[in-house]
Amino acid sequence: MSKINTLPFILIAILGFFTLHLQAQITNAQMDTIAKFITDFPANTQVSIAIVHGDEVRYYGVKIENGKLITIDNKDKVFEIGSVTKVFTSTLLSNLVKADKVDLNTTIQECLSQPLNEKVKAITLLQLANHTSGLPRLPEDLFQPGKSDMNNPYAHYDGKMLEAYLSHQPTLAAAPGTQNAYSNLGAGLLGYVIEQKTGKSYEQLLQEFVTNPYKMTSTTTERSRVAKKMVLGQNAQGVVTSNWDLNALKGAGAILSTVEDLSKFVQANFKPNAALELQREKTFTINPNLDVALGWHIIKTQSGKTWHWHNGGTGGYTSSLAMDVTGQESVIILTNISAFHPKMSNIDQLCFTLMRTL
Repeated sequence: MSKINTLPFILIAILGFFTLHLQAQITNAQMDTIAKFITDFPANTQVSIAIVHGDEVRYYGVKIENGKLITIDNKDKVFEIGSVTKVFTSTLLSNLVKADKVDLNTTIQECLSQPLNEKVKAITLLQLANHTSGLPRLPEDLFQPGKSDMNNPYAHYDGKMLEAYLSHQPTLAAAPGTQNAYSNLGAGLLGYVIEQKTGKSYEQLLQEFVTNPYKMTSTTTERSRVAKKMVLGQNAQGVVTSNWDLNALKGAGAILSTVEDLSKFVQANFKPNAALELQREKTFTINPNLDVALGWHIIKTQSGKTWHWHNGGTGGYTSSLAMDVTGQESVIILTNISAFHPKMSNIDQLCFTLMRTL
């Protein structure tokens, strides 16, 4: 497909009610796709996109203002990436495995000094990383009257609460290792037990194994480090809302990043890297078209390609990241669209549709 130029291009004839100023290197078809999937979101919505081809990265940023879609440069703006954090939690795990600090079959009891309930003590790090632990999506004692803030639902849930929960009578949906059931609790617990096993904070481990090696200077769990570059999150009505603090469960969704930084991580996956290769290996089959690796979902497309994918959502943000390692192609999308917006699934649809244009 031919590339469009950088002159303003009027989309009123196509979309009826807004103007878009196009950036170079985005095709007409890609631009129409982006517009199609984001027109229904509130004013001040921002979408930051990176399209990766090998060593080349094309960035595109848009914002909704006064009913119009305008282009902006937001490739270095910081968003909460939500559950895409789980990919990086498993990156920490795979690096620790390669460094012989832990094994995939290390149990959570081996990492914690607190005696755990018999039902959960033998859960392995692998089972936390690929959502086969049997643990529920959320800890059953997460929401407590007088403690829980629905605008920041994890903030109060500290290590003592987590370990107490695991020591008493947690409910398991299935025997560990037998079924796949997505669990924020499991991924958050993975980050927590890695901290306890290594004696290092999640942020320290993130810097050691991810942000420093790949020069991801705006990726962190500490908002104070990137506050000046953050895009404000919005609730489903488009009102500025609270950021989320994940406390003991930060491994499930606490990372802040930019599409510029995430592109560097994707490109690292395109090169020989033992830890990242381990992380991408299939560990469980959900159905003929979907497998699970360590933190990644593996999608087998109708065209025969294989995508490693994860999405994320918090009260004020939605994200989606897919990469084809064989073809060295990727689409990364960060937004300040609430995970509770009724059309938040548009972001995944946009990610997949753009991947099919590559």
